[in-house]
Amino acid sequence: MNDQRDVVIVGAGPVGLATACALWQRGVRARVLEAQALPQSGSRAVQLHAPTLRVLRELGVLDEAHKLGLRIAANEYHLGTGRTLRITLGAHNEPLMLPQQDTCTLLERRLAQLGGRVERGIEVTGIDPGPTGVTLAIRGAEAAEGGEGDEGSEG
Repeated sequence: MNDQRDVVIVGAGPVGLATACALWQRGVRARVLEAQALPQSGSRAVQLHAPTLRVLRELGVLDEAHKLGLRIAANEYHLGTGRTLRITLGAHNEPLMLPQQDTCTLLERRLAQLGGRVERGIEVTGIDPGPTGVTLAIRGAEAAEGGEGDEGSEG
């Protein structure tokens, strides 16, 4: 397959999905390739901080994230002396506890609303920069749509 796109995002983790959503919101039809055939299960991270929450707001998913997650208004540290140190974070600095898989689900749903999608089971096996762009070598279920074999290229 030779599919010309201005942007190809490799990986459908939270950063790749957020980038794809931001691009689609601005009219850039980014292609998202993910080697894993199924969405991620389990979480590598659970806490989102203020800068990330601002991004989620810009992408239109912050309200849903707040419904699914848990806001942290303060941290408590239990010291070896028996004392407890409590730090109130303030409304603009409250992190949100939200498993990474839930963040990805929200972002992938938003990407679909914007007209994009994640192409799963497609592995990028090589990158060849050229004078007018980059060519990706890809392998996977949809890499060679309508063709034989499982090798393709992305221009």
